[in-house]
Amino acid sequence: DDDEASEASGDGGGGDARRTVRFVTCDARDMSGVDTASCAVVVDKGTLDALSGDDHKTAMLRECARICDFANGGIIVSVSFAAAARVALLRSTSDELGLESHTCVVGDGDPKYGREVVFVSVLGRGLWDVSAGLGRCELTETVLARVARSGSVIEDEPPDSGDELTLFDGDL
Repeated sequence: DDDEASEASGDGGGGDARRTVRFVTCDARDMSGVDTASCAVVVDKGTLDALSGDDHKTAMLRECARICDFANGGIIVSVSFAAAARVALLRSTSDELGLESHTCVVGDGDPKYGREVVFVSVLGRGLWDVSAGLGRCELTETVLARVARSGSVIEDEPPDSGDELTLFDGDL
């Protein structure tokens, strides 16, 4: 339906559905207008950043998984702000859905030193073969190790009670 979707075909009119790009306007948490296992690639560009609360984010990831055709090599690609909570959310949701996930940190340097980065995550099946072929990425290893160790993209150590800020300090 032209009101719901626009299609751009790269198949020269040959009708190969795997080469069709389809854009659909819908609620990412309920994509009932999209058939189950009908998408080769599902792209999230910032939707996880925009949704509030893990319940809504998890619902969106479940819907992306429902419409993704994993049986034929389908993947979900998520591009988001570098947030420590995102790593845990993607990992737990991937585990729940029986998917593998691979996250790369992409940017021009370490966020610990003020550099901006994004997380590019791929969820699917059989990804470990692909991941192994990518080689090492020092930035990804450094940032994800920091997240695992401290729960932060920029801080090396977990916070302690002395790190808390308060509006009612006695020194004011």
